[in-house]
Amino acid sequence: MSGNTNIGGGAKQFPVDNPMGIRIVRFPAGRMVTSGPGTFGTDNFDRFEKFLKRQPADLFPREFLRDGPATGQLVWEYMLPPGTDEAALDAEGLAVVDFPGGLYAARIARHKDTDGVRFDPDGVYHAIIEWATKAGYKTNGAGCYGHIVAPDDTMAVLGYQQLELFIPIVAE
Repeated sequence: MSGNTNIGGGAKQFPVDNPMGIRIVRFPAGRMVTSGPGTFGTDNFDRFEKFLKRQPADLFPREFLRDGPATGQLVWEYMLPPGTDEAALDAEGLAVVDFPGGLYAARIARHKDTDGVRFDPDGVYHAIIEWATKAGYKTNGAGCYGHIVAPDDTMAVLGYQQLELFIPIVAE
């Protein structure tokens, strides 16, 4: 399949094989409530979960989990809807930070099965990086964002949870 990879910069015309169905999405710049580095069961994650439960359901994924600055740490973040009155926002004492937005290469990965066995999404992560590189993009070093895209009750049908991985990319 031949395609123009002029999304987000440099026009390159060459074959881009995409058998895994990796897609490119653009997230808008905005503001995010962030848990800060931690893990499930820590105070900041408990406060973030309390904040998140008060947010309305949305079609667009606004909640992401990404690797933190140290091994074993995660950062949980929520993109505020445009026009949110931050002065009136009860963010459970958590920080609200700028999010630069940009292009992301994305694909669904298996997360865990009905027995709680976790799948390793690293294979999907590396496939996204390899495809993006061949398509003329590079990662910007901001890590990988993840979002569970299907509710827990779909595990009964699929046999596993679905995790969408989003890797920030820039045109070379």
